[in-house]
Amino acid sequence: ISTRWRINMKEYAHELAEILKYNSFDVVHQNIRGSDDFINPIPDYETVLQRSHLLDCKNRIMVEFFLLGRKVRTVEMLNYFADALNCLEGLHVVKREGIDYVQLDELILISYQSCFFFVSTPYSFPHCISNTLDVYVGPDTYYLANNLYNENHETILDLCTGSGIQLILGCKKACAKHGVGVDINDNACKIARINVSLNAMDEIIDIKSGDLYDPVGSELFDLIYSNPPFIPVPQTVQYPLCGDGGEFGLDVLKTIISGLNSHLTKNGKVLVFGEMLGTDNEWLISKYLCSSDSTLRYKLLILGCTDIITQIDRTSSVATRLNNFDLSMLKKSWEARYRDLSITRYGSFLLYGQNGVIPSYHEVQLYSESTFAAQVVPHLLVDYKSTTIDDTYIISFSNGNTISVDRTVFEFIEFVKTNEYYTIKDIFENMRLNKEGCDCQSLLEQITFFSRKLGRIGIFALKEAQL
Repeated sequence: ISTRWRINMKEYAHELAEILKYNSFDVVHQNIRGSDDFINPIPDYETVLQRSHLLDCKNRIMVEFFLLGRKVRTVEMLNYFADALNCLEGLHVVKREGIDYVQLDELILISYQSCFFFVSTPYSFPHCISNTLDVYVGPDTYYLANNLYNENHETILDLCTGSGIQLILGCKKACAKHGVGVDINDNACKIARINVSLNAMDEIIDIKSGDLYDPVGSELFDLIYSNPPFIPVPQTVQYPLCGDGGEFGLDVLKTIISGLNSHLTKNGKVLVFGEMLGTDNEWLISKYLCSSDSTLRYKLLILGCTDIITQIDRTSSVATRLNNFDLSMLKKSWEARYRDLSITRYGSFLLYGQNGVIPSYHEVQLYSESTFAAQVVPHLLVDYKSTTIDDTYIISFSNGNTISVDRTVFEFIEFVKTNEYYTIKDIFENMRLNKEGCDCQSLLEQITFFSRKLGRIGIFALKEAQL
């Protein structure tokens, strides 16, 4: 990439960010998505499209063009966002359909924690034509983002950086002086560089193209983050590079773990989000950690699991986009392969590791939302005011944070305000009595998730219950 283009790219990105801020894209984004905005970066296409028609013309165009990646009339963009269109063309992220229509080039724009990110158009969108998802984002992205270390560190490395979202948020949270993002996909690196400039992190963050540790040589880091490809995919099946973790889902993760000793500072830390296969008796990642020669101290948090058939259904539906396979035959061959290996479970995990801890050991900690909910009492730390738009509550807190939530989360916050000794589980039991026919597990997961989220942005203090 030429030096001149990079200089121009920064200028275009900085100007675009100012335009987005001036037009309150972040606020509109939160309001039109509601509480789903905290959990899943991928908008529900039909819901957002329907809600966009309730907005004035300018905001409707902004939502449809940026958030949904729809083509819009060129004359409308020139009328409302001529300067933004000039920036987008300078960044090479827009395409035209003759002179009548203009559209982002296989991208959408999302906002999260007051930052902007270009990411690939999701498969679920009707106009998605790409099979590669070069700039991946998904619920796992937000799960890792919501668990980044909340402490100061000078240097951060983000492997498989994709859009750069973890690195950008991580550097902001850690007040880092230097961050490096690495991805093997050149297009992902291009978009990540744009995202870095969109969020004014040019002086701190470098994006490098290459295979994991190769581009950083012997450089050491205080923190290493990664949300690597972890989908277990048979060798005979093509799958998007951003998700293909090899036959057992561990190919990339093993390489990351093997390089930690030589790339972490003395007391450096690592955090990885992934998914994994398991038998009835053990998880494959746990087995690998126990047999590795790493000197780091690890804690493996098992976040949840499902049966292997459910995972096969999810994975095979994506695989059929790239393969000329009959879906039922693909599922049967996958099931037979796992049956031969005694694989019965599929789960998600967070892997924490720290260097320089003596003695080092591997600890597998089973974790469930219900265990956390029964042990933690949320305390409200700040005042707030709320307004409503349709079924969405917009809450402005006195510490400067503003969130958009549904009625359930608003009622939860109100309950916390007036009941200072209740655990999350206690509050859940009270709330479900007033919600006939509700999905109890979903309700518990929702209020537990928001407890963690509000704790991380200084709205809640989460304290262990006194027995």
